[in-house]
Amino acid sequence: MFKHMLMISTVLLSINTGLAVAAEEVENIPQKSASMQVDDNYNNWRRNVSNKMLSNCEAKGIDTNLPECDFSTNITYGDATVEVKSDNYKWVDARSMAYTKALVDAYTKVALEMSTSNQNVILKELVDDQTPLEPDAIKAKSQMEALWDKAVALVGGTLDKKLEELGVNPEQYNKAPKEKKKTLLKSAISQRSITKALADTSGMVPLQTFEGTDGKGNYAIRVAISKSPKRISLVKSMLRDGSNVPPQTDKRSSKTIDEQIILPDDVLFNQFGTRLLYDKEGYPVLVSFGQAGVVKSGSEAMKAVKLESARNLAKTNARAALTNLLRSSTAFKSVVDQVSKAATDMKLISGNDGITEEMIETVDYTNSTNNSSTTRSQITNFAGIRELHSWSYIHPQLGHEVVGTILMWSPKTAAHAKGIKNAKAATANSAIENYNLQESGVQRGVELDDYDF
Repeated sequence: MFKHMLMISTVLLSINTGLAVAAEEVENIPQKSASMQVDDNYNNWRRNVSNKMLSNCEAKGIDTNLPECDFSTNITYGDATVEVKSDNYKWVDARSMAYTKALVDAYTKVALEMSTSNQNVILKELVDDQTPLEPDAIKAKSQMEALWDKAVALVGGTLDKKLEELGVNPEQYNKAPKEKKKTLLKSAISQRSITKALADTSGMVPLQTFEGTDGKGNYAIRVAISKSPKRISLVKSMLRDGSNVPPQTDKRSSKTIDEQIILPDDVLFNQFGTRLLYDKEGYPVLVSFGQAGVVKSGSEAMKAVKLESARNLAKTNARAALTNLLRSSTAFKSVVDQVSKAATDMKLISGNDGITEEMIETVDYTNSTNNSSTTRSQITNFAGIRELHSWSYIHPQLGHEVVGTILMWSPKTAAHAKGIKNAKAATANSAIENYNLQESGVQRGVELDDYDF
């Protein structure tokens, strides 16, 4: 019996030890970065979308080798990282700005594809000067140096007194070592590349956003956008024709716009920018998502102010995204310098101990990059932008409070806005109903409309 118990104990111990080792090995597996996780998710999405595009072309009898059936021809993406960690109270707004940064990155790729100008300058240098640097050279002074020494001498006595008052030894202050340097050998090549691009980036509808985290508070964002000429043309026609844009019967949706867009708050939290949808009649609809973080405050009055400010920022972000889609241009400039150098320098140093000689050999490669992208957008007197929905959400893990706004535009909202603008004064007056104050909870304003449309 004892032998059996000992055997069982040994087996259990070996199993527990094995599990502990396995757990330790799992912990030691490097966690993928936020950007790498975005890559994995994006590549999976790309495979699915590519298959859908090919299926759509086959269903329409279109040659699958044509550009409209190719993923990379019609879709590109931009990347960005959220600049603050998720435990920062500014994380929600920084996350929103990361989306904008990724969008501009995508615009820049398209601008470079449409219109690239590039200039390169290459400079090659060779120096072989074996004439040694004479010690007397360090003593020689230029005319400017001599004039400087005289000027310094005029105030030297006063300066020494001030230094002594401050407890500084004037001798040590004045006896800084002097240097002379000469290049004996040098072989170098340098290149400056200047790339520019300027393009109309209107009509490039965002298709999907991806967000990855490493579990340590670091987040990365990717935005995939459409660069399909057909879609770009449609969006431009919306800006140009407004309420006159016709429906597309083959695009009719089985759901209303509300059913497609008014989703649970945790879903809306992951929606950024604009989308192109179709309503039940086939009219194209632009929908824009904006959000902002609500900063925690002490008093109820300050909470109300912060909440109003956040809602205003959410609307601003949604409106800006819609404007970027309708009419924007993107300019890009990149200056890249590269230097590869091998050199031997001779240096003479004159100090308190006399003149010493130093030989310096360097072999180095350096590069520097200065990139800038600018996207400008503007719409004027564009009628029909309507607020469709507002929402609020508290992140279950991070505790951040978020508010969001959804704006929409369609030919029908444009026609309705035009009707409001041209409406005549009505003759009938509406009666105001009396109402009583209620207890805490949800309240509504007084009903003023008969809802007879």
